[in-house]
Amino acid sequence: MEREKRYQLEQRRKDKERMEAAQARAHDRYEKIQKLQATQERMYKKKQDEFRRHNEKMIKQERIVQLRKQKEKEQIGKAQRERADRAKKKLQNVMVQNQKRIEESRRDLD
Repeated sequence: MEREKRYQLEQRRKDKERMEAAQARAHDRYEKIQKLQATQERMYKKKQDEFRRHNEKMIKQERIVQLRKQKEKEQIGKAQRERADRAKKKLQNVMVQNQKRIEESRRDLD
């Protein structure tokens, strides 16, 4: 009888040790998973930040390109207006000179 009790106690002790070992392994696995998840989250945030910075950089570059194009258009428009103004002045000068010639020739005819 006492032998049987000792055997049962020994079995309970072994079961308890196995259970504790299994719980320890499970806890270790849980901690490992937590560390991996934390690492993955950090990497994900890092990639997100890199992607966001890259997008901001590209948007800035696009704005710069747009501003350059707009400036070029304005400069082209300004140059065209200046050319048109010069051509207009030349035309007016030619018209004034023609008018003077016409008046001179009328005077000569009179």
